[in-house]
Amino acid sequence: MLLRPRQLLLATGAHERPVALPGWTLPGVMTTGAMQTLARAGRVSPAGTVLVAGNGPLNLQLACELVAGGVEVAAVLEAAPRPGPAAWRAALRLGPAAPDLAWDGTRYLLALRRAGVPVLWGSRVLECEGEGTLQRVRAATPQGERVFAAGALALHHGFVAETGLARALGAAQRVGPAGALETISDAEGRTDVPGVFAIGDGAAAGCAGGAGDGPHRRAGGGARP
Repeated sequence: MLLRPRQLLLATGAHERPVALPGWTLPGVMTTGAMQTLARAGRVSPAGTVLVAGNGPLNLQLACELVAGGVEVAAVLEAAPRPGPAAWRAALRLGPAAPDLAWDGTRYLLALRRAGVPVLWGSRVLECEGEGTLQRVRAATPQGERVFAAGALALHHGFVAETGLARALGAAQRVGPAGALETISDAEGRTDVPGVFAIGDGAAAGCAGGAGDGPHRRAGGGARP
């Protein structure tokens, strides 16, 4: 069947940014979203000890869910530096504007602290090691290089827009602030291809609350900071 729509709305969403580093193809290395799906849908963990690394609140959320499921979380490695006074002032401003998000972040950090799970700021994975499967993770921390024993690693460094369909249709693209492609569209979601619209995170991956803003996010389909 061949369909010729007068207008086409692309709302393809976003996917996790892949992270290529030494040893990343070892069994046991996966994205945070994939491990969260295992934890939620299957109530299983790929290993008894898990290391969570990357950037963003999704990692904290997963770590809390793993702990609640009885999984040992060796640590959470957060690439961002430890929040300073300016960050805490911003967090205080966030509270009234987005109380749910502010509460979630605070709750995650408190839960991990109670569980004895270290959150190491300014830290990143250097290499995944193991014989046939993941066994160790080398990481850079502010205190120097460390090696964590873990059978699984959850990696998350944000989301990128799923622009494949828009690119296949010839819609103009640009490189966004995060270094990934975004589909250029106006405030109504119109691309430069007549009759083709791109909206939401499928045009430009946004923040936790941005996807719900629909096509009337700012021009270009971009996300609010």
